[in-house]
Amino acid sequence: MPARIFLVLFLLALIGINGCAHQTGMSPDALIIAPNPENEFAQFVGEAPIGTQRMFSSTPYGSAATVIPGIRYMSGLGQECRLATVVETKRQFTICVCQDTGVWKTAPLIFEPTPR
Repeated sequence: MPARIFLVLFLLALIGINGCAHQTGMSPDALIIAPNPENEFAQFVGEAPIGTQRMFSSTPYGSAATVIPGIRYMSGLGQECRLATVVETKRQFTICVCQDTGVWKTAPLIFEPTPR
Protein backbone atom coordinates (compact mmCIF):
# COMPACT_ATOMS: atom_id res chain seq x y z
CA MET A 1 0.00 0.00 0.00
CA PRO A 2 2.71 2.62 0.85
CA ALA A 3 4.45 1.84 -2.45
CA ARG A 4 1.23 2.58 -4.33
CA ILE A 5 0.79 5.93 -2.53
CA PHE A 6 4.41 6.79 -3.31
CA LEU A 7 3.87 5.93 -7.00
CA VAL A 8 0.70 8.08 -7.18
CA LEU A 9 2.47 11.03 -5.52
CA PHE A 10 5.45 10.63 -7.84
CA LEU A 11 3.23 10.64 -10.94
CA LEU A 12 1.31 13.69 -9.68
CA ALA A 13 4.62 15.51 -9.15
CA LEU A 14 5.72 14.69 -12.71
CA ILE A 15 2.43 15.95 -14.11
CA GLY A 16 2.75 19.13 -12.05
CA ILE A 17 6.29 19.78 -13.28
CA ASN A 18 5.26 19.27 -16.90
CA GLY A 19 2.26 21.54 -16.39
CA CYS A 20 4.53 24.34 -15.15
CA ALA A 21 6.92 23.98 -18.05
CA HIS A 22 4.36 23.93 -20.84
CA GLN A 23 2.64 27.25 -21.53
CA THR A 24 0.35 27.84 -24.45
CA GLY A 25 -1.51 30.79 -25.86
CA MET A 26 1.37 33.27 -25.75
CA SER A 27 2.32 34.63 -29.14
CA PRO A 28 5.64 36.42 -29.79
CA ASP A 29 3.63 39.48 -30.85
CA ALA A 30 2.27 39.75 -27.31
CA LEU A 31 5.73 40.43 -25.89
CA ILE A 32 6.56 44.08 -25.32
CA ILE A 33 10.25 44.86 -25.32
CA ALA A 34 11.18 48.04 -23.46
CA PRO A 35 13.94 50.23 -24.90
CA ASN A 36 17.31 49.36 -23.41
CA PRO A 37 19.62 52.35 -22.90
CA GLU A 38 22.61 50.01 -22.52
CA ASN A 39 21.98 48.58 -26.00
CA GLU A 40 21.68 52.09 -27.46
CA PHE A 41 25.01 52.99 -25.82
CA ALA A 42 26.75 49.82 -27.04
CA GLN A 43 25.31 50.17 -30.54
CA PHE A 44 26.56 53.77 -30.80
CA VAL A 45 30.07 52.73 -29.72
CA GLY A 46 30.05 49.77 -32.11
CA GLU A 47 28.79 51.59 -35.20
CA ALA A 48 29.73 55.29 -35.01
CA PRO A 49 32.77 56.58 -36.95
CA ILE A 50 36.04 56.87 -35.00
CA GLY A 51 36.26 60.15 -33.10
CA THR A 52 32.53 60.91 -33.18
CA GLN A 53 31.43 62.38 -29.84
CA ARG A 54 28.05 61.86 -28.24
CA MET A 55 26.75 62.92 -24.85
CA PHE A 56 24.79 60.32 -22.86
CA SER A 57 22.76 61.32 -19.80
CA SER A 58 23.88 58.04 -18.21
CA THR A 59 26.06 55.13 -19.27
CA PRO A 60 26.28 51.51 -18.11
CA TYR A 61 29.38 52.65 -16.20
CA GLY A 62 27.91 55.58 -14.30
CA SER A 63 26.71 59.14 -14.72
CA ALA A 64 26.44 61.52 -17.66
CA ALA A 65 29.40 61.30 -20.02
CA THR A 66 30.75 62.07 -23.46
CA VAL A 67 31.57 58.91 -25.39
CA ILE A 68 34.17 58.79 -28.17
CA PRO A 69 34.44 55.54 -30.21
CA GLY A 70 37.93 54.31 -31.05
CA ILE A 71 39.56 51.46 -32.98
CA ARG A 72 38.07 48.08 -33.83
CA TYR A 73 39.80 44.81 -33.03
CA MET A 74 39.15 41.06 -32.95
CA SER A 75 38.95 39.55 -29.45
CA GLY A 76 40.55 36.28 -28.42
CA LEU A 77 37.06 34.74 -28.62
CA GLY A 78 36.79 35.77 -32.27
CA GLN A 79 34.29 38.58 -31.61
CA GLU A 80 34.47 41.95 -33.30
CA CYS A 81 35.11 44.54 -30.56
CA ARG A 82 35.67 48.25 -30.32
CA LEU A 83 37.34 50.54 -27.82
CA ALA A 84 35.85 53.85 -26.69
CA THR A 85 36.79 56.64 -24.32
CA VAL A 86 34.20 57.69 -21.74
CA VAL A 87 34.73 61.19 -20.33
CA GLU A 88 32.81 62.19 -17.21
CA THR A 89 33.19 65.43 -15.25
CA LYS A 90 35.85 64.13 -12.86
CA ARG A 91 37.14 60.96 -14.50
CA GLN A 92 37.89 59.31 -17.83
CA PHE A 93 38.26 55.68 -18.80
CA THR A 94 38.54 53.27 -21.73
CA ILE A 95 35.79 50.73 -22.30
CA CYS A 96 35.06 48.16 -24.97
CA VAL A 97 31.97 46.73 -26.60
CA CYS A 98 31.87 43.43 -28.46
CA GLN A 99 29.43 42.02 -30.97
CA ASP A 100 27.74 38.84 -29.76
CA THR A 101 25.35 37.17 -32.23
CA GLY A 102 24.96 40.45 -34.12
CA VAL A 103 24.23 42.59 -31.04
CA TRP A 104 26.72 45.03 -29.53
CA LYS A 105 27.19 44.48 -25.78
CA THR A 106 29.21 46.33 -23.17
CA ALA A 107 32.04 44.56 -21.35
CA PRO A 108 33.07 44.98 -17.71
CA LEU A 109 35.78 47.54 -17.01
CA ILE A 110 39.32 46.17 -16.98
CA PHE A 111 41.16 49.27 -15.79
CA GLU A 112 40.23 51.76 -13.08
CA PRO A 113 39.04 55.18 -14.29
CA THR A 114 41.67 57.92 -14.19
CA PRO A 115 40.98 61.31 -12.60
CA ARG A 116 40.71 64.31 -14.92
